[in-house]
Amino acid sequence: MDQYQKNLSFFKEKSIFIYNCLQSDKPRFDSKVSVMDPLNIKVEYDAKACYIHSLYNTGREAFEMFSKTDPGVETIVVFGAGLWHCYNDLISHFKQLIQIVVIEPDLNLFKAILNFVDIESLLNQCPITFLINQQKEDVIETLWKFFNANISMKMEFVYNLSYRSLYADYYHFIHRGVTLKIKSCLINTATEKTFTFQWAENTARNFRHNALPLTKFRHCFAGLPIIIVSAGPSLNYNMHFLNQVKDKAVIMAVGSAVKILDSNGIVPHFRMAIDPGEHELNVFSHIDTGAAPLIFSDRLYHEILDQYKGSKIRMLMDNDYTGQYIYEKLYHDRFTITSGFSIANIAMDAAVKLGFTKIILIGQDLCYTEGSLHARGSWWLDQGIDESDSKYIKTVNSLGETVYTDKPFLGMKGIFEDFILANPDRTYINATERGLTISGAVNKPMDKVIEEDLAETADIDRRIEDILTQNQLNDLEWKQRLTELNLEGQIKELNNLNELQLTRLKKLKKSFDRGAGINKLKSELEYIDKNITHPMQNNELYKVAVFRSLNVFIYAIRIKYQYYDQDEVKAVENKIDRLLSEAAVLKQYLDVLAVNYYRT
Repeated sequence: MDQYQKNLSFFKEKSIFIYNCLQSDKPRFDSKVSVMDPLNIKVEYDAKACYIHSLYNTGREAFEMFSKTDPGVETIVVFGAGLWHCYNDLISHFKQLIQIVVIEPDLNLFKAILNFVDIESLLNQCPITFLINQQKEDVIETLWKFFNANISMKMEFVYNLSYRSLYADYYHFIHRGVTLKIKSCLINTATEKTFTFQWAENTARNFRHNALPLTKFRHCFAGLPIIIVSAGPSLNYNMHFLNQVKDKAVIMAVGSAVKILDSNGIVPHFRMAIDPGEHELNVFSHIDTGAAPLIFSDRLYHEILDQYKGSKIRMLMDNDYTGQYIYEKLYHDRFTITSGFSIANIAMDAAVKLGFTKIILIGQDLCYTEGSLHARGSWWLDQGIDESDSKYIKTVNSLGETVYTDKPFLGMKGIFEDFILANPDRTYINATERGLTISGAVNKPMDKVIEEDLAETADIDRRIEDILTQNQLNDLEWKQRLTELNLEGQIKELNNLNELQLTRLKKLKKSFDRGAGINKLKSELEYIDKNITHPMQNNELYKVAVFRSLNVFIYAIRIKYQYYDQDEVKAVENKIDRLLSEAAVLKQYLDVLAVNYYRT
């Protein structure tokens, strides 16, 4: 049996997906592959021709490929492994390596490689995941899911230079997509570290408010577009159109645009707010809170709901785990909206999930139009920007005018573009006029949008009012649901277990410091694990909500105290310190929930 057939048999037994790909899939690249010898292959594609390995020194090639890779890396994603000349160096150099993910974009080339590389022998030394001949969007999603599930693992992305040259568009699309997702994740992680306890405080107070779940508005506006109104300075040029189209499109004001529209005498169909900080009160001060329904996340600063007179619509965020637990208990539903870089990103996801097929953006400048950050009527006092500051990036807007942006704005722009790419079955229109263009969206002025895209009319206010009236629970029904939830009892049960855990761990730490025997210490750790920690981890509130809400803290603690050496005493000390740290952050979170629950 030749090497190719041996590999084919191996995939047939171990990975039917790759086997079927090799047998029946059409290659994504119209390439010509020439086998030069067992050490190299020549590929011709798109008027380019490359040998996939160095003609002179494959050892030097491998060195360059991994020269910037962290020696402690645990997962390496390789764009193009070729004939695996680098494999032995890779295994011997990276001692902590757990797994390899290989992207092979060209099926023609991969088939040629299988004539010379023994896949089974490679896998005997290190687990390898192959992404063969896949659409680039699917590669991004696979890598992202992999990264998200192993967020604490050290991971690196490397490439074969010839592959990068041959399949440049494919490579850059994947690298950009994954990088944006990772950056967004890191931002979300930093945000979680900053706001976790503030979110808990707001949630513990806000969930008592009787509100309609956003689910009730799914597919209720068939045929109508939605206009998402942000607060950018370009809003000055087209907000006056909004009163003309209130019967042609659903108008949703997000974030600071709530204040701006109210200041300019414009009432949208919906307002949306999620910010947990006290400064969000500025958006709602001195506005008519009874004029429009408010779509909110329970993480919203709690005093806003206390004062808001209009209808309230509860929106559940995908990373709000405590909110999800409560939401499911109260509504027997789980309709989540994806968290994003900005509230406008979140509103776009909500619009798609509600069923809108035409989504129009205004006020989404993504730059400092005329040196400003907000349209007139905001509570925010714009003081202009210093264009000489290196944090501002010079670019051009949709009209070709010179404007300045920054990395956060470009991050938002990237998320919009990735979202549009991932949801291509909708029409996206950017009517901001003087902002940056958004790839995948049609850029056109608002008067043209009215002329060409807003044909159907409807009594939208009446439709919204009917949904609110028909689905709203009365106060008695709502109180009954809160009673059945019994969050107070669940918090107490979890708190009692954790207090018991803390007490025994503190005593155990003192015993360790006094030099207690290792067997006694291990015996007490086993008791705590069996009789306290394990029951606590099986507590539904802890398992579904609290642990996931504290994930970023617990991961950091576990990384800090991970220990792989053979010193048994040191291992026990690390475990005691880790459990104490985890119990302390859990106590802090539960105290926030309890204190604010009792205040409501």
